[in-house]
Amino acid sequence: MRPDIPVYVYALLNCLFFLVGKNGVRVFHEYTEHPNAVGKIHGLVGNVLFIFYGKAIRQISGLFVITPSLKKYYINEFGIDEQKVETLNMVVDPHRFDNLDGVLIQNWITYCGIISEAKDGISYLLKAYSIVRKEYPQFKLVIIGPFENEKTEDDVKCLINENALSEDVVLMGRVPSSRMPELLSQSKILALARPKQKQEAFGFATKIGEYLMTNRPVVMTDVGNVSDYLVDKEDVILARPNDECDLAEKLMWVIEHYDEATIIGNKGKQTALRFFNSEIEVDKIYKRIFSQNYER
Repeated sequence: MRPDIPVYVYALLNCLFFLVGKNGVRVFHEYTEHPNAVGKIHGLVGNVLFIFYGKAIRQISGLFVITPSLKKYYINEFGIDEQKVETLNMVVDPHRFDNLDGVLIQNWITYCGIISEAKDGISYLLKAYSIVRKEYPQFKLVIIGPFENEKTEDDVKCLINENALSEDVVLMGRVPSSRMPELLSQSKILALARPKQKQEAFGFATKIGEYLMTNRPVVMTDVGNVSDYLVDKEDVILARPNDECDLAEKLMWVIEHYDEATIIGNKGKQTALRFFNSEIEVDKIYKRIFSQNYER
């Protein structure tokens, strides 16, 4: 490593200690989750690695985090100079959704991502959908993405069978990223049921950016810093976390007030372009690394 070439490290918590403080090299670090998820909860080895990470993080030249809450955590937990920490919003490429105005909208309530319980609350979404289906049987729940592990897959399929939803829930599996804009844009409603927990309190669901770019109504739980950027009934429709009944009510509200919900969806796209614009966020990185020498 050379002092005239800055090093940018995304994640890789356990490697950071070996990179900082070497020959005047400036090291910049980006992290988008609560670091305890990789450190303290994993026993003795995790605790030791977390101590080394804490020493390393205090020597870096700059830190980029995904939410204001995570910024406060790093400042308070590690004593990092506030001037070194920058909130870097998640970004979305708006051009991925060009030329999709003619897609045929289906009666789909759609979720995409790595299908998980702890992080994305897939059971809450399934239970909420089972309530919605009783009133609106024409709607299907489309789940796009791989399962996080075999246990989650077994639990989801068991829940589908218990609620007699095998004809109504489409497990699409992993699809090419090139198909995602069209599949999301075909959906009448996009949904996310993230539960309230430590990881979510400090992170931000990056799939929300792509949801919003579709112009479709987005129903999601109000967790973490979501309400710092998105306003209920203006940009998205927010539901209480860990509450399938409230989530079901919000989904049915969208179905029953779809014209109004579509206006909300359109506004959500404009908000996404303002807050999650890749050019604006990447500017923060360049300005931090190259300081006064950077000109856009």
